Amino acid sequence: MINEEFNCSFSDFINAKRIKYAQDLILSSQHLTQEQIAEQSGFSNNTSFCRIFKQHTKTTFKEWQKKNTLQ
Repeated sequence: MINEEFNCSFSDFINAKRIKYAQDLILSSQHLTQEQIAEQSGFSNNTSFCRIFKQHTKTTFKEWQKKNTLQ
């Protein structure tokens, strides 16, 4: 059903939701570290988080954070 409705695999669908949640956390909880955001977004390790974040946003975590927050 997800493949037909959203034209992506189940894991891509879930990862997109996790990255959106991570982006919301970055904006609302600027005191959290990258590792904390990865964990709270449901990623088992920071390496996977970084790879998938870049796939979905076309930028690194730090670049996205710098561009979208007032740090």
